Amino acid sequence: MILVAGGDSFIFGTELLDQQSGIHSKQTYPAILARQAEMHYECVAKPGASNAEIARRVINYCETHTDIGKFILVQWTFANRYEFNFSESGWQSVNVWNLQDASQIKTQLKNFSQKVVDDQIKTNTQLQSDGNYDFLKAFYKTVAASEYWETYTSLKEIVMLQNYLKLNNIQYLFTFADNASIYNSTIDKQDVSINSLYQQIDFDKFFVFLGDLQEDGKKEKGFYQWAMENKYPVGATHPLEEAHIAAALLIKDKFNEMAKEHI
Repeated sequence: MILVAGGDSFIFGTELLDQQSGIHSKQTYPAILARQAEMHYECVAKPGASNAEIARRVINYCETHTDIGKFILVQWTFANRYEFNFSESGWQSVNVWNLQDASQIKTQLKNFSQKVVDDQIKTNTQLQSDGNYDFLKAFYKTVAASEYWETYTSLKEIVMLQNYLKLNNIQYLFTFADNASIYNSTIDKQDVSINSLYQQIDFDKFFVFLGDLQEDGKKEKGFYQWAMENKYPVGATHPLEEAHIAAALLIKDKFNEMAKEHI
């Protein structure tokens, strides 16, 4: 039985001590859960991945590994990330940092890291040289900046992957880096297009981190929100090993119950 983890840089393990260039960490909470359950561990997470890329990469892994038993753990990312298949550069996830300069990026770091700034500027420069910058600027100005579009597209990816896994009898557990895809004013308005997707989600298959009450009365948090609220050590932008160890302890019972049931 293999535990396959999908997500963005939090699940890839960016800034954790054992994470090397192009190689995921084995100290993230999914990796810890796999070791405790004596399962083989595969990570298909990618730094900067959008929810669309997360779903696509998990499905691709499942489609190319049909002969092995799998348990899927996915941590969904921030709703304002998107993925496109550009004519010149192929699949690429994008976010608002792609439109920002070094000074703007620096203000969003929890702890300053010149490497993080330099890597992001390098990515942004490549987008400009590929001719995609103007498209992204217009896209975020006219479409992507709205909570409605963020919510609608994220819910579609969650429902699509959920239904794919159920159709193929693959057990899974979902959670979040940030809870904005599920708890926001757009969902509260009960728009038919949003509501039809929201009502399809099987929340029994979700793990949520609990924290202090929000303004809307919600305690449910994503991993990143929970780690920040509990003041776990962070690098430039990522919770470090201590947060992952604590998260694994919180998720362990639900994960073990679901994984053993599947096995």
